[in-house]
Amino acid sequence: MVQTSFQETGAGAQQGNILDKAVLLSLSIHRFGISKKVKSSEVTTDASPEMIKVSKRILASAEYDAIVKADQGFTGGISDLALPSLFRAGVYAVPLALVERVDGIIQRHKAARKLLIDAFLRVYQSAIQEAEISLGSLYDVQNYPSAESVRGKFGIDYKYVATSAPERLRTIRADIYEREAQKAKLEVESMTENVKAVLREAVRDLLAHAVERLQPKADGTAKIFRDSLIGNVKDFLATFQDRNIADDAELEAICRQVSDLVSGITPDTLRADANLRAEVASTFEGIKVTLDGMLTDQAARKFTFED
Repeated sequence: MVQTSFQETGAGAQQGNILDKAVLLSLSIHRFGISKKVKSSEVTTDASPEMIKVSKRILASAEYDAIVKADQGFTGGISDLALPSLFRAGVYAVPLALVERVDGIIQRHKAARKLLIDAFLRVYQSAIQEAEISLGSLYDVQNYPSAESVRGKFGIDYKYVATSAPERLRTIRADIYEREAQKAKLEVESMTENVKAVLREAVRDLLAHAVERLQPKADGTAKIFRDSLIGNVKDFLATFQDRNIADDAELEAICRQVSDLVSGITPDTLRADANLRAEVASTFEGIKVTLDGMLTDQAARKFTFED
């Protein structure tokens, strides 16, 4: 069972730059593309060519699909620990306390991915032969480079980066330095608000799902739910303090309330006790309403600031 505990931080904690508590991870995943555009001239239709956009899948391969699925699980695992940075797509803010875990996820996926790529390349030529038959006139030999070239299309690029106004600018042009420092400050402020919103939405969505499953059906009978209904809540709480790099005291108080409620509760006790299900659902619903209000207020403040 995942154990969760909350130390007194929040409003009484020393609050600083959000990036004092996290590093930025730039991550990009590359794959050999198996979707190609089909020329409008190759499509039989009475529609205008400029209105037609058709693509083809040049290979059907379970081994390739396994790579895609593993990549999706990998990015999901990163997102469970890291937070969006807003700097650009593929850049995450990784809390310092979770850097080792995130880096371990990257290294394990790189190793596992190599084996999956090897498996795909072993069937690559036979997949091409099958594609030639199934694609018919849309088959184009130019879509299929050598296996070694295909291997080079796969990759995972990552690096840990810092963001600030380069100090050397101060000695060159103070006004340029100040301008860049102000831009960095605004980026961090925007990122702080986004991190708050992401974590608040995550809690709200977890509780909303739990409420829906814990409430009875129209005929009064209990709904079936998986163990993960409570497990996912506890998993979120287990990393919340490390991920709360925006020092969101309001959300911390809510998470402490949720933690107190679910500690000692198991899926089986919920299934066996209708009164407990009703109590948990009612409490979760009240907290969800509070979070809805917090998110609405935060969105209004952001609109006013940006406007």
